Amino acid sequence: MKNTEFESTTLSLDELEEIKDKICEKFDKLNEARRNQLSHIKFVKNAIFGSYSHNEIGAKKLNLPDAWEQAATLKAHLLEAIPSYPEGLFDVSETDNSSSERANLHKLFLCNALEKMKFQDKIEEIIDRLIETGEAILFVGWETRWRKRRSATTLYEKIQNPLMNSFKVIKEKTYEGPSLRVISSHDFVFDTQRANRWDNCPKIQRSWMEINEILENKENFTLNAQIKDELESMLERSKKDKDTTGISDGLVEVLKYFGDIRLNNGKILKNYLIVVVGRYAVVQYEPNPYVNCPYIYANIIQDPITKRGLSPLSPVIPVLDAACEIMQTQILGHKLVSNPPFLAPKGAFHGEIEVKPGKIIEYDSSLLPQMPQPLNFSAMLGGWEFIKFFKSQIERATGVFDNMAGSINESAERTATELNYTANGQNARLNWFIDSINRKIIMPLLEKTALTTANFMIGESKISTQIEGKPVTLEITPEVREGNFIYKYSDRKTTIARDSKFKEIQRTISEFSKIPDIAQKINWQECFKYTLATLGVENTSKFLLTQEEIAQKNAQNSSQTTKPANVTEGAKNEIQTP
Repeated sequence: MKNTEFESTTLSLDELEEIKDKICEKFDKLNEARRNQLSHIKFVKNAIFGSYSHNEIGAKKLNLPDAWEQAATLKAHLLEAIPSYPEGLFDVSETDNSSSERANLHKLFLCNALEKMKFQDKIEEIIDRLIETGEAILFVGWETRWRKRRSATTLYEKIQNPLMNSFKVIKEKTYEGPSLRVISSHDFVFDTQRANRWDNCPKIQRSWMEINEILENKENFTLNAQIKDELESMLERSKKDKDTTGISDGLVEVLKYFGDIRLNNGKILKNYLIVVVGRYAVVQYEPNPYVNCPYIYANIIQDPITKRGLSPLSPVIPVLDAACEIMQTQILGHKLVSNPPFLAPKGAFHGEIEVKPGKIIEYDSSLLPQMPQPLNFSAMLGGWEFIKFFKSQIERATGVFDNMAGSINESAERTATELNYTANGQNARLNWFIDSINRKIIMPLLEKTALTTANFMIGESKISTQIEGKPVTLEITPEVREGNFIYKYSDRKTTIARDSKFKEIQRTISEFSKIPDIAQKINWQECFKYTLATLGVENTSKFLLTQEEIAQKNAQNSSQTTKPANVTEGAKNEIQTP
């Protein structure tokens, strides 16, 4: 049977119009189905970043900083637990354990790729998205980077072209390889009912672009003069009508579709990339150039209704709102107690009285036989215990307690057992979060990066790295890039197991070194290097002298010991001479 999955199909204008309508309708339908998720994201971000909000009557309401503290503390602990350098993220082994050398080269190759993809900068953005929206969406693509630099014109070039300027601009390729982008949850929808078949599942990414970016993109091969004129006229109409479909703030909406799509005539486009601009026309359609789906989607907590991510701070927002209401009541009560309103007969005062220190206020004694009576609002100042209760509920819901942020609650008396249980509970929550990041983000990222480089890179390549502190250039063959490897992430449990194994090796060598026959055969220099390497030292050789350095040092020591002996012998001869 002929495989047509990656063969290009020519589509008629009617078919392109049908595809455009289907994609726009699909995006609106999927976006409406996850409206609840967008509301959650809005509430969470407002609780974290909004110092003030407005209540039903439009008055300002002070927001407590608990959500900010929870988000910042959780982010800090996650960044501390996840290695910032790629080498500490994962380990690689062959599927059949046939060659550790190829596995080591493959790991060095992936680490080099992650560094050029600027993974260290992206991991913080990924954690921000997980905390604020409950999900992370990554796009692993292929990128070519160029740079322009100014260079002096050579004498030969001036001879060839006398009119040439003294300086010229040279365009150089600085990088060609895999790239990593973090996609906003607001701009990405997918069919959650078919998410278990991720490569074929319909996925749509929305972006907003300048019209020049669209017109200059050579990949938009169906872009013609008619589409160009219509887009420009849409931009002109949007200046008068703000609700112009497909245009917002002078930018054109671009919908990028990945997945399978079926036409009304029965034709099926499998694993296609289709681009719709301005909800007006299809400007690009082709079999998926990445072969596999370039998107990675991960959530920690899944909303059972929308099947999308749910922020770990979502459950505390209603509790935090209640605490903010009580806090607002306390502030209002404090103002009323400090400056209470008074009861007085009607007409006792004329107009509005401006009060200031030492001011004499005149009133009609016939209308006011006794002093005005202030109203009592002291009962409003009794909700502090509720705020403490809500704070404890927030900590229990998220697993992020005050002591994780460095604060100490002196009023809470806890036994050593209770403190131990609390610490274990915190570690369990964090380990669950970290394990989810490793399983759902780090491991798929490694697989996508390896697949992308295998699909786009041809022939042998070279990478620059360091081995034992010395810069070396390694050759990466297609067998190293495209081999079958197993990736294992380095979590807290793995680190503890590695440390335990290292201590056991140390104890074993120490015990066997007590046996004279075995002690003579132990290579203590290699034991020393292994210990330093396990402790994270890259260049273990710099702690050891070479044979030449040892010989030179011995020669210096012998010369220093010989010279005083000669002087002493001469002194003895002088003393013995009469």
